Amino acid sequence: MGHLLCFDPIVKGEYRSGACERNIAPVCGCNGITYGNTCEARRAGIMKYTHGECK
Repeated sequence: MGHLLCFDPIVKGEYRSGACERNIAPVCGCNGITYGNTCEARRAGIMKYTHGECK
């Protein structure tokens, strides 16, 4: 395959029980949704993101 998938249900499951820190460092997920930080994106199962809010 050679490329990262946008969404991975395994990652979502791994982050389900863990709490994310409340630091504000927005990332834009490959699904076009802005998350508060990388932990929140991973908890949603998002594997690819860029730093900063989605435009």
